[in-house]
Amino acid sequence: MGVVPRTDNKYYGVVKYDKVGKPVCHICGRSFNALLRHVRSVHSVMPEDYKKMFGLSPKKGILSKRTREKMQALAAETAEVKKASLAKGRPFKRGGEGNPSERWSVEGRRSVAEANRNRKQSSL
Repeated sequence: MGVVPRTDNKYYGVVKYDKVGKPVCHICGRSFNALLRHVRSVHSVMPEDYKKMFGLSPKKGILSKRTREKMQALAAETAEVKKASLAKGRPFKRGGEGNPSERWSVEGRRSVAEANRNRKQSSL
């Protein structure tokens, strides 16, 4: 089922938000914290295509105010940790690309299992 954009829609080129600050889907009219995730999973439309269909900026994400604030806070916290580790002369590397069993660490990639093994060996 293809989605046909309606250019006569008064919200064409504009992201409409509901009362609590969640963006509203141009296709179904429901609101979500992460609209583009909804569009891809429910309507099977790629985010880039959705933005083209409805005249939205290709460079901007479409998130609720609350979600955007959470992401900004996380980015600021990560920047502070990175700055602190660099000030101590330690390289800061993101560990665990795509693997939930790995964490951020100043040593680089280090799995949780490896960290646990090291702890057990040092306690013996």
